[in-house]
Amino acid sequence: MPARVEIKVSKLEGSPLAERGKFAQAYEYTPPEEDLLKRRGQLFVVLDIDADPAFDAALAGKLVWDSLSEEYFSESDDLPLKALERAVFAAKNRLTNLVHSQDELGGEVKVDLNVAAAVLWGDSLTGEAGVLYFVRRGNPSVFLRRAGQVRQLLAGEEPSSVASVVAESGDVVLLGSRDFGKNFTPATLPEVSFLEREFAVGHQVPGLAAILFSLEVNSEVPEREKEKEAEETPFGPGRKLALPSPAGILERLPKKKKSVFHPLDGVEKAWASVTSAGGELCSSLGGRVRSRFGYLGQAVREKLAFRISRGQEIYLERRRPKIGLPKVIALLVLVLLSSVTFTIWRQRQRIRVEEFDRRLSLVEETLDEAEDLIGLSAGRAKELWQEAQEALEEASAINSRDSRVASLEQRLGDVFNLIEKVTPVADNNLFYDLSSQPGWTQALSIAGGDGTIYVSDSGTKATLAIKEVPAGTPQVEEATANKVEGARRLAREGDFLYLLTSDNFYRTQLFTKGSDSPLSFDDFAAVLTFDTYNTNIYFLIPSENQILKFLNLGDEYSRALSWLKEPVVLEGAVDMAIDGAVWTINYDGTVMKFFAGRREAFSVSGLTSGITQPKAIYTRAAFSRLYIAENNRVLAVNKDGQFERQFKGDVFSDLVDLWVTDDETSLFVLTSSKIYKVGL
Repeated sequence: MPARVEIKVSKLEGSPLAERGKFAQAYEYTPPEEDLLKRRGQLFVVLDIDADPAFDAALAGKLVWDSLSEEYFSESDDLPLKALERAVFAAKNRLTNLVHSQDELGGEVKVDLNVAAAVLWGDSLTGEAGVLYFVRRGNPSVFLRRAGQVRQLLAGEEPSSVASVVAESGDVVLLGSRDFGKNFTPATLPEVSFLEREFAVGHQVPGLAAILFSLEVNSEVPEREKEKEAEETPFGPGRKLALPSPAGILERLPKKKKSVFHPLDGVEKAWASVTSAGGELCSSLGGRVRSRFGYLGQAVREKLAFRISRGQEIYLERRRPKIGLPKVIALLVLVLLSSVTFTIWRQRQRIRVEEFDRRLSLVEETLDEAEDLIGLSAGRAKELWQEAQEALEEASAINSRDSRVASLEQRLGDVFNLIEKVTPVADNNLFYDLSSQPGWTQALSIAGGDGTIYVSDSGTKATLAIKEVPAGTPQVEEATANKVEGARRLAREGDFLYLLTSDNFYRTQLFTKGSDSPLSFDDFAAVLTFDTYNTNIYFLIPSENQILKFLNLGDEYSRALSWLKEPVVLEGAVDMAIDGAVWTINYDGTVMKFFAGRREAFSVSGLTSGITQPKAIYTRAAFSRLYIAENNRVLAVNKDGQFERQFKGDVFSDLVDLWVTDDETSLFVLTSSKIYKVGL
C-alpha cells in the first residue's frame, strides 16, 4: 500500500483455554513482497469453528487458516474479490475433508464454520485508501464505521455472500466471530477508541475473536505532489477545470487575411483609365468636348465609389465571426458530461463482467461438490444443486446470451437427473398418437398383454386394441367388436379382457370376441376401480371402505365377498393393484398394503419430493417394484418401500394411467391422447 495511507490494526485474539471443539481466532497478513502486496493487498480474517467435543477445533482452525491464506496469495490472474471467495471456499473444503477423516475414524462429527474475511487492496492517486473486499461464510459479524455511522455488512440468511466498498479516509472495519456478533449490534457497538484500548489489554475471552483496522490518509503529503497527482487524474476531485476567456477564444480563432482594399482604390484605377482615354479623345477632338467629358468622369467616379464601399460593408458583415460565451461553456460542459458518463459506463460494464464470471465459477464449483455427494447424501446434493441453480439464474440475468450459460443449464439438468434418479421421457418415446383416431377425445384406462395394448376412450366409448408391429406402424382395431361401449377401467388376464362401465361389468374373449356379464352386482357406479388375480375379481368401493372379492368357481363367479377383515378408511383412494397382496394409493400420496384382509406396515422412502396428485398404481406377482403414476412422472419403488428411479418429462403433463409388460421390461404411459413407451 502507498506510504501515505496509514493502517492501524487491533486484534482480540481467541482464548487458548476455550472448551474442546470450539475455536475462534483473528488473523492478519501483509505480504513482504511489493509485487504481491500490490496484486493482492492486505488480508484480515476471523475464523470461528464450533464442533463436537471429540473434534480438535484448534488444529483444524490453524489448517483452515493455512489453506485460506495460501490459496488467496497463490499465483493466479483472478481479481482480489474472486480470489478471496475462492480462498474461503478452499478453506471450507479443507475443513470438510478433516471432518470426513474424523468420520472414518470414529463416527459422524458435526462442524459449523464461520468466516469473515476482508482485503484492503489498491491505492489512489488522490490519497484515498483503495478498495475493501469482503467475503462472509456462516454467521460472523462484519461492521463498517464511516462518518460516525455504523452499519453491518453482508447480513442475510444465505450461506455465503460478498461485497466491495471504496475505502475512504477515516473508515473503521471490524470483523468478529459469531459470538462477538451476538453481543454487539450496530446500535450497541462501543466507540473505536474504547475497543482499541480493550483489545490492547490482551484479555482473551473464550469464543470471542475480532480484528479492527482503521484507515487514515497521511496529511504530510506535499501539496505540490497532491496537485500534480490531481492534474494527472482524469476528472479527479482535485483537478481544476480552467475555462478560457471570450477574448482568448477569439484570439485562437483562425485569422482572416487582412484586406488592404480601400473603397476609392477601384475608383482611382477606373478614373485613371477614363482619364487616359479622355486625354486621347480630347487630343483628337480638341477643347470642344473637354469640359463635357470631365463632367461625365466625375459622375462615374462618384457612382463607382458608392457601390464599392457598400459591397465591402456587406462582405465584412457576413464574414464577421459570431461566437457567444454561453455556447462555449455549454459545449465544454457537454464534453465533460459525456466523458464522465462514458467512464461510469465502462466501470459498470467491468463490474458486471466480473460479477458474471464470479457467478459462473460458483455454479461450476457447487455442481462439482453436488456430483461428489450423489449416492452418499442425496439431500445435501439437492441443496447444493439449488444453490447452483440460483447462482446461474443471477448470472443469466446479467448476460443470458453467453454460451457458457446454456452449457451450464444443460449440466444443471444432467446433475438434477442424477440426484433424482430421473430417466427423461420426451417425444421420441411416443408409441402411438390416439388423436389420429376419428372422434377421439379423452383416454380413460390402459391394459395389455402379448404385444397388444388396450385403451378406452370417453368420447367414442370405444376400446381399441393396438398391436405392436416391429419397425412399423401399430395395427389398430376395436377390441370388443363394438359389443361393449363406455368402458372406464380395463384389465387383462389370460385370454380375457375385463371391462368396467358405469352400469355393468364385462368379460371379452380375445380370440372369439365374445362378451358376457359374469358378475351379479347391483351398484357398479359405486366401484372406483377393479383388478384381477388368479382369475378372481376385486372391486374397490371407497364409499363403503371395503374391497369386494368375486371368486371364480369355474362356470360362474361367486357373489360379492367382503375381503377386508378390519376397519380401514378408503374414502381417499384413487387406484388399486394386486400381486397376492392388495395395494392402494390415496389422493394424498399414501400407499397402503393389505394382506389376507389386514393392513400391513408400509411407507415410501428415499424421495426428495413427496407424491402429489397420484393417478394410478400397478404391479404383478412376478414384479420387483410398484409403479406409481403421479403429476408429471412415474415412480419405481421396490416392495420394501425404497425409491429406486423415476421417469419424468413435460410430455406427461396430462398423465392418466400406466401399464407394465409381464416381463417388467417396458413401461407404457397413457396421457389424454397419447401413449409413450419407455424401457425399464
